[in-house]
Amino acid sequence: MKEVLLNKINIMKTRITILGLAILMISCNTNESKMKSGIKDYFKKNAKDPSSYEFVELKITDTITVGEIAQKFFTDNEEEIKKQNDDIEFQKKLIKDFPSLPSDEQKTQIKSNEEYIVELKKDIEKVKPFINNKEVALYNVSHSYRLKNGFGALDLYKHFFSFDKEFKLIDMAKEETDLSHINKYYCWKNYFDKK
Repeated sequence: MKEVLLNKINIMKTRITILGLAILMISCNTNESKMKSGIKDYFKKNAKDPSSYEFVELKITDTITVGEIAQKFFTDNEEEIKKQNDDIEFQKKLIKDFPSLPSDEQKTQIKSNEEYIVELKKDIEKVKPFINNKEVALYNVSHSYRLKNGFGALDLYKHFFSFDKEFKLIDMAKEETDLSHINKYYCWKNYFDKK
């Protein structure tokens, strides 16, 4: 009797595991379909010959949280504040070391740097509450595809795309490093600078 009960429990565990895997696979396929659809729509609007588009490969290269982008903003702004302060010190040194030269240009530059530092600090305060936020905001994707060039020949391309958490296309970049700016702007507009 105990053996029959254990056997039924094992069968139930197996079924639940298979069901869970099936749901996971369907979800992944649905998300991939959304991304493929977004990319096709992008090429319909932007390619010279969208009908020549051929899918080759799609790979998620990074899953980005709101907190990661907030931390990047924080770090970038702190570095920029340091550069601005260094420039202020340089301008003050010019004024001190060359008193016979007109200093209006240096004073204007110092004032501009100080105003910029105030804005950078305001932006830091806006992103601080989000630094530990683990919510997924974006997916970066590499995509290989074929598309006809200006001479009518099919060329193989690899570009990078950014998708939001709902798998809606945000933008395309020729280089993966360009996604950083796209992602920062998206999070600024949709999370940090909400009024």
